[in-house]
Amino acid sequence: MNQFEMKLISHVPPSTFIEKTSSISSRSFYLTLRDFSMYVSSARLAQTFCSGLCFALLLSLPLIEVASAEETPLTAQKIFYLQKIRPLLEQKCLGCHGSTPDDIKGDYNMLTRDSLIRGGESGEPAVIIGKPEESPFWKAVTWKDENIQMPPQERNRLNAAEIADLQQWISTGAVWTDRELLPSSTNNSSQQSSIVMSTSGGQSPTWTNRTYEPADIWAYQPIQRPPVPWAALGKKLNSQRNPIDAFIQQKLKQKQLIASPAAEKKTLIRRATYDLTGLPPTLKQIHEFENSQHQDSWSLLIKKMMESPHYGEQMAQMWIDVVRYADTS
Repeated sequence: MNQFEMKLISHVPPSTFIEKTSSISSRSFYLTLRDFSMYVSSARLAQTFCSGLCFALLLSLPLIEVASAEETPLTAQKIFYLQKIRPLLEQKCLGCHGSTPDDIKGDYNMLTRDSLIRGGESGEPAVIIGKPEESPFWKAVTWKDENIQMPPQERNRLNAAEIADLQQWISTGAVWTDRELLPSSTNNSSQQSSIVMSTSGGQSPTWTNRTYEPADIWAYQPIQRPPVPWAALGKKLNSQRNPIDAFIQQKLKQKQLIASPAAEKKTLIRRATYDLTGLPPTLKQIHEFENSQHQDSWSLLIKKMMESPHYGEQMAQMWIDVVRYADTS
């Protein structure tokens, strides 16, 4: 008997029991829970079980899809974005265009792909997919448009490698992902070779603790002593010429430039005192320097200026400004 029915048995006292019927061939059972009795056939029970199993599998499909999506390996373009583009945006762009939601410069939010492509207050798209040379975003970071140059500070300009990465990224579709790189996918060698240079006034942690390649920082270059190009001085060569003059003259010739004529002594002492002490020379200092016949009169003047207390004051003023020290608020 392939049927399933519920029937009320009013005369059965409230209790729970199972009563097997006399119809052994149909393998039917009366299941009564308190005032209710279930009449279940074994065939229907199997059908119900299968239906429930299928329903459960249907409910679990979204979870299976999510799990499989998370396990999908990152494409080469997404890895390129995570290794090259996202760190660049965080370091050079998001300080003004996303990290502070209440203060988005130019109304240009770069936290998402859509907003980065859409652009800011100009109303024009900032990125034209597949056409970096026509994209205002790329023009800005290359400083090709004098009306918009980003980042605005000269010291924060993108180098040639970073510009090439952005050009490749835009050309190949500006692929974006919010996923994180696994440790095995990161470029550990390049991170280990980079040097962290902490600066003040950063708009974000990555901006404050910027990384540079050792080759881009002159202080980390090995000390070298190149041969002095004395020949560049030609007829100007004499015992009083400094080796630095030879290097300068060599570079001037390479640039096809002519050096300015030698300054008069009055001009020299004025330049020296203003640079080293911040004060003009006295008449006595001018006369002494102009009338000196000593062949090292210039070197002696510089030495005297550097021994002056005013030299310490001049240097302290500059470095106190650098460290932002002040006696008052």
